[in-house]
Amino acid sequence: MPIESFDEARRAYLLKSAETEHARETEVQKLSLSPLTARIVAIGMLNPETMAGKVLYQSPNQERSGPDERNIEYHAGNEEQIVRQFWDDVRHYDQFITFNGRSFDCPFIMLRSAMLSIPPTRNLMPYRYDSSVHCDLLDQLTFYGAVRRFNDQEPEKRRRLRPRHRSDVPGRPVQGDRAVLRG
Repeated sequence: MPIESFDEARRAYLLKSAETEHARETEVQKLSLSPLTARIVAIGMLNPETMAGKVLYQSPNQERSGPDERNIEYHAGNEEQIVRQFWDDVRHYDQFITFNGRSFDCPFIMLRSAMLSIPPTRNLMPYRYDSSVHCDLLDQLTFYGAVRRFNDQEPEKRRRLRPRHRSDVPGRPVQGDRAVLRG
C-alpha cells in the first residue's frame, strides 16, 4: 500500500525512526514485507505431477485465460478475489511445497486473509517436522535451520576460495566403492 494511503498518525508511527530521506525510503520499502501494511498482488502455483499451473494476480480487470502453451492459467482480480481463489484451489491438494513458505508466504497469506475476513480452507502451518503436508524446501535444505543459510553471493565467494589449478592434486578415478588418492 502506498505510504500516502495511511493517515497522518499512522505514517508518523511507521516512519518514526527514519531521520534521513534514505532512511525514510528504506522504511517505506520494508512496509511491503509486512502483511499489516502490504497487499498480496500475485500468487503462483504449480502442480509438479501434471505441470499445470495457475497465476493469480491483481488487476482492475477481472480476466481469466488459459491454459497457455505451458499449461498455465491466469486469473486476475482484486486482492480479495485472488486470495479467495487461492483458498479454493489449495484445499484440493494433500501436500504443498514452498521455499521459505513457513517463514514468509504462509503467515503472510494467513494474516492478509484474516484482515480481509476470508476463512482459510486448510492449515498452512502444520507440524513443522512433518513434510507430508507442507514441505518447505528451505527447511529441508538447511536441515530445519541447522545448516547456515547462505545469501546469493555465497557460491561466488566459495568459488574464489578454490585453487585455480587442480593439476597438483594427484589421483585416479573411483574404483568400486572408494576413491584412491596418491600423495
